[in-house]
Amino acid sequence: MIYLSSTICAYPCNVPRGCLLLIFALTSLGTLPAKAVTPESPEVIELVNLGLRYLESKTTAELGGKCLVGLCFLKAPEKQPNHPRVAEALKACQEVARKGSVEAFIQEHDDGVYSNGLAVIFLCELDADRHRSLIDFYLSAMQKRQKPHGGWGYNVSPSGDTSQTQYGALAYWEAHRRGFAIDPASVERLAEWLKKVQDPSGAWAYQGEISPTDKRIPQKQIDITCSRVSACMGSSLICADLFGLLQANSDEGLAGLLPGALQESSPEGKAARPPLRSSSLDRESLFETIQLGDQWMDKNFKIDIGMFNSYYLYALERYRSFQEKQTGIRPDEPDWYNKGYRYLKDSQISPGKWETGCQREGVIDTAFSILFLVRSTQKALELGEGTLLAGRGLPA
Repeated sequence: MIYLSSTICAYPCNVPRGCLLLIFALTSLGTLPAKAVTPESPEVIELVNLGLRYLESKTTAELGGKCLVGLCFLKAPEKQPNHPRVAEALKACQEVARKGSVEAFIQEHDDGVYSNGLAVIFLCELDADRHRSLIDFYLSAMQKRQKPHGGWGYNVSPSGDTSQTQYGALAYWEAHRRGFAIDPASVERLAEWLKKVQDPSGAWAYQGEISPTDKRIPQKQIDITCSRVSACMGSSLICADLFGLLQANSDEGLAGLLPGALQESSPEGKAARPPLRSSSLDRESLFETIQLGDQWMDKNFKIDIGMFNSYYLYALERYRSFQEKQTGIRPDEPDWYNKGYRYLKDSQISPGKWETGCQREGVIDTAFSILFLVRSTQKALELGEGTLLAGRGLPA
């Protein structure tokens, strides 16, 4: 039996008795809603700083892993461009590029789409002007790695890999917003591939089976997860954004057809970056792809998918950030973020360390977790959306 009388007396007498009973019932059962947080909340910053301290003590051999860790210190609450882990990642990028040609790099790194994409992303975040030739090297390799159908995958396999493809898409977006040339036809092929490997339900599997027609065909259901759907939704929204279709007041996606000087300003009030131009992109089809994916996630969303959760959360944050740009709805404390924070808070195996499937002593999982907690993509959208960096593009 629960005794409430002495506690009830401490509350103002004008509070309705029904509300009091509900409060105490929830309290006694331990079901009061958890406090909502943001990336600026002290408890989130503490979790991030613990993760950064763990990454200071560990490293990984792979180029992509080094770039991922370096990116965490660039996205930290207090950006640390001179941190040793950032210097380590930059040195790795330079050494790999010095070893030979773009073609040799591609041949020597069969699973290099991850490293390739993360190198572009890291270098763009670090200093796109200073490392322009290095970014050109890795961006050229990324463009050459793209399969004829539009996806990315292993050298030895003709199929596209939805997991790897997200890093091709993100590398394109990061490079484009800093003034690097991206082939519109390459992005068109990517958007078409994403549509043709989408399950009729709106989901995606791992190795996409391409539909021979415009009608979607069933994908391998065992391979469908929230992680893969988040990855492909992020890639689909990136395609739309590269063509200017997520701009505010874009007249239902016609912004991509307008000259840059006629673009509407971004929601932040800055001059919008000129988007890629296309006369053949099927806008209706692209938005249908996005709509179907949103519907699937609405029905099937969960935070704990059982394996590779930190990897998933990094993709989820990217998807939700671009979705916020598309809809214009940007809640301060989104439910999905708070659920992700609580999962990460509860799943640490030691202070600052996560291990959810990527091995390597938790280095990769910890990095993905940090990038989710700081809302890495949202930061990029807020700081870079619509700006003309380093004087490139049209004047405001």
